[in-house]
Amino acid sequence: MSDPDFKSDPRWFKQLFESSPDPTWIIDNNQFIECNQAAITALGYASRDALLNVHPSELSPPRQPDGQDSYTKAERLLALALQQGLHRFEWLHRKADGTDFLAEVTLSVIKLSDRQLIHCVWRDITERKQTEQERERLMRAIEQTDESVVITDAAGMIVFVNPAFTRTTGYTREEVLGHTPSILASDVQPPEFFQNLGGVWAAGQAWTGRFVNRHKGGSIVVAAPTFRPQSLVARARLLERRDNPFNRGVGPHPAIEAGYIVAVGRASAAGAGGVSLPGPAAAGAAIVKTVRPQCCWV
Repeated sequence: MSDPDFKSDPRWFKQLFESSPDPTWIIDNNQFIECNQAAITALGYASRDALLNVHPSELSPPRQPDGQDSYTKAERLLALALQQGLHRFEWLHRKADGTDFLAEVTLSVIKLSDRQLIHCVWRDITERKQTEQERERLMRAIEQTDESVVITDAAGMIVFVNPAFTRTTGYTREEVLGHTPSILASDVQPPEFFQNLGGVWAAGQAWTGRFVNRHKGGSIVVAAPTFRPQSLVARARLLERRDNPFNRGVGPHPAIEAGYIVAVGRASAAGAGGVSLPGPAAAGAAIVKTVRPQCCWV
């Protein structure tokens, strides 16, 4: 049996077009002249007849999210694609039932004898946009909260601290990024404390307690974090670094690698009359899951 001739048999290209999971179109003279089944399904139409020989703006709300008229903006973007050969942008489409959805649109020029057609592919990014908006809201909340928040990577290195952390510890963000949280160590608590805490983490248990940290200026700061594991399934390889905050010279301890740990808490100067514990641990958990850190603690 001979190999199929992809160059001479146009049926292969037709099959590729039809089987694409993304809505795919052919545009000629700024009108859709062909589409695949995925496009019909995505828009909720009964057949492709209602989708052909129409301007892209006819499958859109009158105006785009930026306030521009859909017809005028579509004309401009199609002209850009013909001029540049390729153009990618976001576009708000409207389904047959009147529901709007946001898509990433890619336009690429196809040269066919003396004509220039546009190959158009949509990808629904509604969920991605919702996730991005949720992450932005959570990040704003973390930036504005009075609780210190620290996020580390799998190696225990700090990758994020919020402004409350810099106010509480005296360290700037630049001074702590790339270091482990042990940069705050006061040596007031014995190694056994961190050994026990490492065991609690390895068991996937929640923990609430106090850390005795040292301010950059030398004063003692008491932190009251709450750790809440997001996943109790995955476990990490042993971390044997001596500067690991849970391996203070007492041997290796397991740390959660694929499961996330959240710690949210307030800090106060030693002897300031106690430490208040926070409430919004759930909000912290959500942002930790979004940015995929290894742990977040105070």
